[in-house]
Amino acid sequence: MTPAMIQALATLAAAAIFAFIFYGESWWQWPKKGQPGSRRVVSFSAGIAVAYVFIHLLPELAAASVEFVEATAEHALPFPRHRVHGTALLAFVLFYGLAHMVNWARLGGGHGGEEEAEGIHFRLLAGSYALYVFVVSYLMAHQMEAGGGQLALYAVAMGLHFLGLAYSLRGDCQPLYDSWGRHALAGAAIAGWAVALLAPLPESAAFTLLGFVAGAVIMNTMTSELPEEKEGRFFAFLAGAVVYTAVLLLIDH
Repeated sequence: MTPAMIQALATLAAAAIFAFIFYGESWWQWPKKGQPGSRRVVSFSAGIAVAYVFIHLLPELAAASVEFVEATAEHALPFPRHRVHGTALLAFVLFYGLAHMVNWARLGGGHGGEEEAEGIHFRLLAGSYALYVFVVSYLMAHQMEAGGGQLALYAVAMGLHFLGLAYSLRGDCQPLYDSWGRHALAGAAIAGWAVALLAPLPESAAFTLLGFVAGAVIMNTMTSELPEEKEGRFFAFLAGAVVYTAVLLLIDH
């Protein structure tokens, strides 16, 4: 079996795990909202995702920014040194704006009543998260090496992050999540992997998508933890951040 085939199978396995998470959140008998321990699981996962971004992904963004400048030198793009980090900012602002749109829908910003507002709210969330899952899965298949532990680190951090997203989406609107939301998110994970193998984007585009993922992870994690009504658990969040930071530092040592 060639190295390319091994990498394709390894990344497919990780993408399948992502997809399973969106289905499994409906099946697992882990604590749900309002039950003891429900928020601790999500907060611990959020801490892991944030640790991965700040300890591993942000330094990688700096290197990607340098490579982006070199790869696009002949195209004379405006502000090339800020393109990757600017995309991270764009993702952060985009998902912040989405949170406000969702709140508007929840408050009945539409004209079809509470049920229609709930449907708008869920479609906004599920659609944006599906795009986000697609990008995460694409980058995994496009950039991660099957060996060396990098794939495992990425898959664990993003998988647990997706667990928190699934928990939040299903808690917000279980009927819609169970009827089509989980299928859309799981499909996005597999589709991202397939596009990376069959129709990969130019390397410069992959560098900017890396920035998108970093900004989106930070914003999505904060929106799930910081609002008072989300009832985030600080010590569980801290434990996840400390544990995964220790793992990353030990591996990089």
